[in-house]
Amino acid sequence: MADPAPAPTPPTPRQLVFVTGLRGRAVDATVEVLRGLGGRPSPAPDPPEGLVDSVGPAAWARELHDGLARRYGLRRPETRPDSLLAGAHASYDNEAHRALDRWLRTAFDEADEVVVDDPWFPWLVSLWQVAAGRAGAAIRIVVVVDDPAEHAAAEAAADDAYPEVALAAEWTNTMLTLERATRDEQRCFVSYADLVADWTLTVKNLGDALDLAFVQQAAPGQMIRASEAAPTRPETPRDWSDLAVPADIAGMADATRATLLRLAADRHDAEALAEADRLRARFTERHDLAAATVRSSIIDGVKMGRRGATR
Repeated sequence: MADPAPAPTPPTPRQLVFVTGLRGRAVDATVEVLRGLGGRPSPAPDPPEGLVDSVGPAAWARELHDGLARRYGLRRPETRPDSLLAGAHASYDNEAHRALDRWLRTAFDEADEVVVDDPWFPWLVSLWQVAAGRAGAAIRIVVVVDDPAEHAAAEAAADDAYPEVALAAEWTNTMLTLERATRDEQRCFVSYADLVADWTLTVKNLGDALDLAFVQQAAPGQMIRASEAAPTRPETPRDWSDLAVPADIAGMADATRATLLRLAADRHDAEALAEADRLRARFTERHDLAAATVRSSIIDGVKMGRRGATR
């Protein structure tokens, strides 16, 4: 009797690993560590005409997202709780889908696990879900939790056009939007302070939580490259007292960070998830109150802009 034919080898599962959070050093450092361990950035195909300005192996997704953000009225600092609805329109953007399909085909020709980083991801989750499904890829999400006061101070120092209060509100709105938009996905919250203190343990934990083979099977040479990319400056908690941020806004930011760090310890923490919903409702109420307070100024600003007048 002839030997039975060997069973076909199942295809290697593709994984699209998103590293997201607020734009800045925390997300950048996490991405570089993961890429050092073998998470491949995608090569850059030709950009869609009129959608992006420049491309590069590590920057293409950011450029794509920046173009979509401009197209759908998202802006920095994005503090509107309902802005998730604006980003959802991108999931119907045929040009963006064609661009992503080309990008993912090229990416998965070279690697089965591709790392993407972009701070606009919270608003574009539905776009990527559809694209990943067409590519036969599973989505894995790493949410990097940094210090909101440090974010507000650093971004205000880099560009004084952004008021500190708006940056603090941006941090809270973005992180709560991100938490809600990815709740049904396989995700892992990572404390940037933990990454600085012990990157090997932090990355091992996220690799196990998300079942990332390139982390779990990293070779010694890859560990060395990741170590060279790992952040080394210890985190110093920032005090809100020297920032122009009202106490209630600062308090919501701190409470949001504490809640997300609870999810870093246990991503299924039901009370933490409920607290995130409560914080989102509180932030929405605070935002709407502020918008109502300055409504006449907003209307006046719109009218002045339409007339092209200056004061």
